[in-house]
Amino acid sequence: MRRRSGGPIAAFEMRGSVRHLIGHQGAVGHAKGGEAEASAHDGLTARAREVLQLLAEGKSNKEVASILGISTRTAQTHRAEIMHKLKLNSLSDLVRYAIRNGLIRP
Repeated sequence: MRRRSGGPIAAFEMRGSVRHLIGHQGAVGHAKGGEAEASAHDGLTARAREVLQLLAEGKSNKEVASILGISTRTAQTHRAEIMHKLKLNSLSDLVRYAIRNGLIRP
């Protein structure tokens, strides 16, 4: 997958900034996503969003660790925390979540 020219988390940052500016009035929507998903998604840290993006693009924990300059164990911990916060049970659930929320293209 190609990354957007602004980097892997540019869309997240922009969406969060816009929501903050408009006071969370719902003017920024998600493709097929509900408010519960938007809230969980917005609750992730910038690093967790980077990890989510890379995992959804098909990167392994080892590849994520290498790209972000962290240990494999830290990448695994981020993955587990993301899945817990988003109430996902498998990597395929994570990929579906990323597609539904416009993080990656199908």
